[in-house]
Amino acid sequence: MDSSQGSSKTPQTLLAAWRASLAFLSEQAKTNPAAWTLLNLRTDRGEFLDFHERPYLREIIQDERPEHVCIACAQSGKTITYLAKTWHRLLHPRDPQFTPTAIYTFPTASDVNEFSKARLKKMIQASPLLLEEVADLDSAEVKQGKSGWTMYLRGTKTERAALSIPAGILVHDELDRSQPDTLQMYGDRTRDSADPHLFLFSTPTIPGLGISAQWEHSDQAEWFWDCPHCGFEQTFAPMDRHSAWRDQLDLDELEFRCIKCAGPIGREPVWEGRWVPQRPENGAIAGYHITGIMPARSTPARLAKELARAKFVELFVQGHIGVPEVSGTSQITEDLIATGDWPNTLKSTEPTFAGLDQGRKLDFVCGDGKGKIIAVHRFDDWAQVASAMETLNVRVLVGDSQPEPRPLQELVARFPRRVYLADYSKTTLDSAEWFERDLHAPRVRIHRTAGLDTTAERIIMGASGNGDVFPHLPPQELTVLKAHLCAAKRTLEEDSHGVTRGVWREVGDDHARHAHLYYTVAANMPRPMQPFIRTAQTKQREQEAAAAEQKEQDALSEVADTN
Repeated sequence: MDSSQGSSKTPQTLLAAWRASLAFLSEQAKTNPAAWTLLNLRTDRGEFLDFHERPYLREIIQDERPEHVCIACAQSGKTITYLAKTWHRLLHPRDPQFTPTAIYTFPTASDVNEFSKARLKKMIQASPLLLEEVADLDSAEVKQGKSGWTMYLRGTKTERAALSIPAGILVHDELDRSQPDTLQMYGDRTRDSADPHLFLFSTPTIPGLGISAQWEHSDQAEWFWDCPHCGFEQTFAPMDRHSAWRDQLDLDELEFRCIKCAGPIGREPVWEGRWVPQRPENGAIAGYHITGIMPARSTPARLAKELARAKFVELFVQGHIGVPEVSGTSQITEDLIATGDWPNTLKSTEPTFAGLDQGRKLDFVCGDGKGKIIAVHRFDDWAQVASAMETLNVRVLVGDSQPEPRPLQELVARFPRRVYLADYSKTTLDSAEWFERDLHAPRVRIHRTAGLDTTAERIIMGASGNGDVFPHLPPQELTVLKAHLCAAKRTLEEDSHGVTRGVWREVGDDHARHAHLYYTVAANMPRPMQPFIRTAQTKQREQEAAAAEQKEQDALSEVADTN
C-alpha cells in the first residue's frame, strides 16, 4: 500500500465522506420516503428499520400510489411501514393544497391507548426529528407537529361518532377487526383533500371479507423468488392458492422447500426476491401480500412450534402464514345445500312455520318444521307477507325486527300469538337454549353465534336426511339462495378480555340465511302457545320499548341527514 492510498482513509476524509453522505440522504429524504425512514425513523426498541432483513418493505414505502391494500402476517413490519409513509407525507406534502391531517384507526380504543403509549411514544422519543416536532408525547389520541400537521388516532368500536374533520390521509390498521360502519363514515373525510391517500392493512381473517375483499380491487403483488437449486420462480402461500403453504413448509425437517424440486430454501434466495403484480390492470391501487416466509424471525422451526401449540389452526394460518382461513367444520358450501323435487309454493293445507329477514327485499323461508322447506320467496311488500301467512297456513312466523319494526308489529296485531319480533340480543348461553321467548311480549331474543351454528348444521345435514332440504327452484333463484346461505362465514376473534370466541361474518347478502334461522326458531317455539300476560306493567313496557325504538330510528335518520 502506498502513502497516497493510506492518506485517503484518514479520519478527516472519512468524516467528510460521512457528512457528504448524510447531506445527500437528507436532501433525498424530502422526496424519497425510504431515505426519510432510514434517516429519521426508529422502532419502539430504538432500532433502525432494517431493509436488509426486510427488503420487501422498501418498495412498499417508496410506492407513491394514493391507495394501498396490504395483507400481512403478524410481526411483518406493516405498521411501522405505513406510519413512515404517513409521517413522510405529512412533513413533505407534494401538493401545497394538501390537508396536513391524518386519521389513523385501530379496532378499539384500548388498541389505540396501548399502541400510542407502549410503541408510538417510544418511536417518537427515539427519533430526534419527531421528538422535536411532536408537542405532546403523552396525548394518546392526538399527535401534533410544530410544522402544522396533525395525526388523530381513534378506535372504530366506540359509541363516539367518527371524527368529522377533513383529512388528507386515512390509515386503517387491522381492518378485519375494525367496525365496518365506522370505517365507511371515515371514507368521506378525504373528499375535499387535494391529494387524498388511503392505506388499508391487516392480518387476514375470512376470504372475501375486509382486507381480502379490498385486495380484489388492487394489482395484487406477490413476492417471488428463484429456487437456488432448479431456478423455478415461486411464491409462498399466494392469495389465489395456486400452491399450498404446507407443500413448502417441511414440518419434519424444519425447512422451507422449493415447490418444484423440494430443495431447501434459505433466507438469501427469498430476500433477493421481487414484487410481481398478478393483476397489473388494477395498477391504480397498490396491493401487497406479506407472508410467513418473509420476516427474518419467521423461521420454519418457529412456525412449526406455533402450529403445534395452536388450539385453532385457522388463527395460526391467518396470523403466521398470512392468508385468510375459516374453520371447515361449520362452513356452508354450495355443494352441501340440498334441494328436493317439490315445487316452490305459496299454498299449504298443512300447518307450517316461517322466518322473515328484512333487507332490500323481504326474504321469506317456510317449511314443515321437520326438514322440508316448501317455500323460499323474496317479497317486495308486507301485503305479500300477510297473504303468505294465510295461503301457506303459517302457524308461527318469526321476523327480523330491524330496520323497520312497525310493519312487523302490524302483523303481530293482525295475527295474534302467531307473529314474533326477533333480535340478536341474547348474549349469554346459560342453558342449552340459544333463543328465548319473552313471556310478556311477542318477542324472541336470539344468541347470534349459537343460532347460526345450529342452523348451519341443519343446512349441511340436509342431504343426509337429518337436516333441511329446500324446494326445487329456477336456476337464477337457486343461485341467489345458495349465495345467501353461503355468505356468512365462521371465524374466531378475541374479545376485550382476550378470550377467543366464535363469530359469524357476512361477505355478501345473507338475508335468506337469517330467514332460515328465524324459521328454525319458529318451528321450535314451545307449544302449545300460552297467551301473553298483558298486565298494566306489560303494556307500559311495550309502550316504553316502542318509544325507545322510535327514538333510535329518529337518531339514525339525523345521522344519515348529517352525513
